Amino acid sequence: MEQAEERHSPVGIEPRIVYVLGAVVDEVPQYDRRQDAFASSEGISVLCGSARHMLPKLWSAGLEPKPGRKPSLVLHPPEGRTMGPLRVTVPLANTMFTNGKTHSLSASRWETRPGQSPRFVDRIEKVNQTILFKTDDTGSSHDCASTVACNLVPITKPRRIVSGLGNILRQIDIDGPAPASTELETNIPGILDARARKVVESTSQAEDTYSGPVGIWALIMPPRYIEEGMPMAEPLNWQDYHAKSETLLAGETNGRLDLVLAAGGRICKVLSGGGGWGQKKGLLSLDPQTSHDSPEEDDLESFIDSFKGDGGIAAPGSYVQFFMEAVGPARTDRTSAGLRRWDPADATAAPYPTIVAGTPGLGIPASPPAAGTSPNLFGAISSEGIYLSSEGDHDKDRTPIATKIDSPRSHIVSSGSAMP
Repeated sequence: MEQAEERHSPVGIEPRIVYVLGAVVDEVPQYDRRQDAFASSEGISVLCGSARHMLPKLWSAGLEPKPGRKPSLVLHPPEGRTMGPLRVTVPLANTMFTNGKTHSLSASRWETRPGQSPRFVDRIEKVNQTILFKTDDTGSSHDCASTVACNLVPITKPRRIVSGLGNILRQIDIDGPAPASTELETNIPGILDARARKVVESTSQAEDTYSGPVGIWALIMPPRYIEEGMPMAEPLNWQDYHAKSETLLAGETNGRLDLVLAAGGRICKVLSGGGGWGQKKGLLSLDPQTSHDSPEEDDLESFIDSFKGDGGIAAPGSYVQFFMEAVGPARTDRTSAGLRRWDPADATAAPYPTIVAGTPGLGIPASPPAAGTSPNLFGAISSEGIYLSSEGDHDKDRTPIATKIDSPRSHIVSSGSAMP
């Protein structure tokens, strides 16, 4: 739920008009102080401010469906120090089995007078709404910044792409051309076996280690990023495995993602592939979607680009590094107060709302489970993922950003504590 208030000084008995924007998303963010990380749950997220500044064209735009435009909230968070101005598209939840509607997004108007209950005036249904987060409007200081945090660990080194077409990755350079899935077919079983051995050794970890199918993501990087010696995290050492090392490595990876995305990098989920023989041996299919609107256009553009010499997503000459979701924290893991980076309630680090958009994920379960609050935290979570893109006319010296983020427990965070 997003709420905004238009404030007018009452004159005589003139009422004050309050505008409310309400949206149903899959979940809302929550902050777990024990592991200094964001998770998600069912709940309500509320933010107050100036409707005039935060909710442009609230009553005049986004009322009717447009071809290729899907129901969503479009957030404009404070500018990232590395990535520049961003648009963050958050798909709305499907509420068909709740209220018979494919989505639920509405704006309403209310009148308030001193000493009286608010009086409903009118309401409109919407398909899309932009939410602007200007520092002066949210109470944020100009020190606020946005950064991407993904719960991923690298499981291979960056490899140069030798051949690919559109979103199909065929060969990479491992001391010469090799099928794209070569290292994955060795490393993934090795990591899963190493995790399983630790489960046997640690009862506390056994309750929190996910043992089902794992997702794999590819980070596609432009040649110059690697060739100019930009920082990259080393892959997880599964032959000398420690569960805590996954958490540390995921944090190290987060420190580099903004740089990669700002340079034109893209995060793609590996949809299928591996195995096979002949010309199809080791092929990997990557998710080409970078926009919530008209994803079929992404497929077509990637395919057309591959014949223009651009190579599409899997362009020869680019680099790829593979990642998998980091193991969940043990119940005994704790982050000391002095080392917390993300705490929205920390008055010295973030005395203004922390804004979070991302994907679902559980934190360390409370025992027993209990309802709670997350002060100074506002945001929305989508099980489909979120979409990042450069806002408006980007700086000609910046590479435009266009990527989908759909790995579990991954977010874009806007906060004073998000600064390096």
